Amino acid sequence: MEITYANALDVEDYNALRLSAGWGPVHPAQARAGLNGSALVVAAQTGGKTIGAARVVWDGGTALRAFAGGLRPPCGTPL
Repeated sequence: MEITYANALDVEDYNALRLSAGWGPVHPAQARAGLNGSALVVAAQTGGKTIGAARVVWDGGTALRAFAGGLRPPCGTPL
């Protein structure tokens, strides 16, 4: 299995990862604002499917926070 990485994540994949982690979905407008406001977004993909993601929120100074956005195995079953 080959895993590739992208610096983008769409709202549908973001919410699918949240659901696979047992979290509720976020309203699409809120998810888009959060993703667009991130200093860095990285999505792990295999077979055209997003299987994990992380993002970094930074204030440009001293405060930095990293979030893992859920992981799911390539077969699509929740962890």
